[in-house]
Amino acid sequence: MHHYTYGPHCAVLPEARALHAALPLVAGDDAIALQWLYSRHHSVPDVPFRAPHHTVSAWGLCGSPSHPGEVSLALGGVLLLDQVEEFGRATLERLGHALRSGRSGIWPARPAIVVTTSLPCPCGRPDRCRCTVGMITRHNARVARNREMVQC
Repeated sequence: MHHYTYGPHCAVLPEARALHAALPLVAGDDAIALQWLYSRHHSVPDVPFRAPHHTVSAWGLCGSPSHPGEVSLALGGVLLLDQVEEFGRATLERLGHALRSGRSGIWPARPAIVVTTSLPCPCGRPDRCRCTVGMITRHNARVARNREMVQC
């Protein structure tokens, strides 16, 4: 499993797409698992690329006993977590547990993770920023905490 972290002002989507294109086709047991995961509702990709919105729930990201989550649907491919500081704490804690164990309940969880952070202040306008030092400090602490939660 690989993890990539990008900071503000990076062209992360092209980088994540390039990583996705460079990954080998999913083969072996992962290919069988991927076919099983996608068998209900989706066509099976050669190499999955998933980029859930930061409002995704823990169930949506990690799955439930009856449905795989984004982390499982990205098996052998790329899971892009854009603006990781916006994801909920409980969601990222559950994701971190799934990544460390390689499973999310009954579902496999072994994607390459791409994590991005937004601008260095909460308002997102560093050129016209009116954030206080306390706001920026809390924002940066949240970014660091959320980034650490998904590292294995």
